[in-house]
Amino acid sequence: MQIVIIVAYSKNRVIGRKGQIPWHIRTDLQLFKKLTLNHTIIMGRNTFESIGKPLPQRENIVLSRQGITQEDIISFPNIEMAMNYCQFKNKKRIFCVGGGMVYEQILPRSTHLFISEVDTWISDGDTFFPKVNFNHWKCLNKIAYCQNDRDDYSFIHSQWERK
Repeated sequence: MQIVIIVAYSKNRVIGRKGQIPWHIRTDLQLFKKLTLNHTIIMGRNTFESIGKPLPQRENIVLSRQGITQEDIISFPNIEMAMNYCQFKNKKRIFCVGGGMVYEQILPRSTHLFISEVDTWISDGDTFFPKVNFNHWKCLNKIAYCQNDRDDYSFIHSQWERK
């Protein structure tokens, strides 16, 4: 099973500020949608609440100790139970979509990283992506996207595979 972390972070690894993404980059959102459609996504409760609804055409798994009873959501109290479910269901590829604590828990077992590094420094961010030792990863590709009228900032999207 491929375990893919998909993330957008700033140059100082900020992924959130006050429960929101601190930029609007439509091109990256479209890329996120294209990559995750028809796959299982795993997220923490705070990430789910910031999105506000299940993402369509994806199996949405939300990690919450209290549990979530909502249509189109599967809830587990921890990452271990979610991963066991995915293995039992013979999932080929799952995407971890946040937040910070979930990324930290799943990073050691992830097989791929899909990273959009946003060309900005967020000084008042409060949620960060964990540090990655890229010596353990092989870069599969990198594409630069320029700032435009739909995107607040330029970004570089890279895909990595664990060595």
